[in-house]
Amino acid sequence: MKTCTTIGCGEPAAHKQLCKSHYRLSRMCSVAGCINPRERALYCNTHYRRSLRLNDPTYKPHRLRSEQKLGKPRILNGYVVIDGAYEHRIVLKEIIGPGNHPCYHCGRAVSWDKTYPRDRDALVVDHLDDNRSNNAPTNLVPSCIGCNVRRSDKSRATQN
Repeated sequence: MKTCTTIGCGEPAAHKQLCKSHYRLSRMCSVAGCINPRERALYCNTHYRRSLRLNDPTYKPHRLRSEQKLGKPRILNGYVVIDGAYEHRIVLKEIIGPGNHPCYHCGRAVSWDKTYPRDRDALVVDHLDDNRSNNAPTNLVPSCIGCNVRRSDKSRATQN
């Protein structure tokens, strides 16, 4: 009788030289933590579609705070504010976490712990498409104040 080819298993082989348990595991989506069966390539339908659309099967879309029922969002200087906090800062902090990060444009170290204008190395959230109300995670990057101001000056100059 043949045994499972998985190292250290020793159970009788049931299908394609694997025991029932290891064969079932080999047919599951390859994304860590996903328990859905494989449908296409190495992924379940959900992760396969994400890999095609976003080139990243593990991407989990964040729900913006304005889409959650936390409080009525309001607009302040073009930015979405919910419960006294700027939504774009909350969304980016969820993505990259606290602490120091390099500026997306110049690489200078910026920090959530610093505040502008007192600290020149404070982290400023930059909207890549210059739309202050677009708080999609793919549109937000950490920036130093210098790069953020230069970018906004350039965008204003091109609009005029």
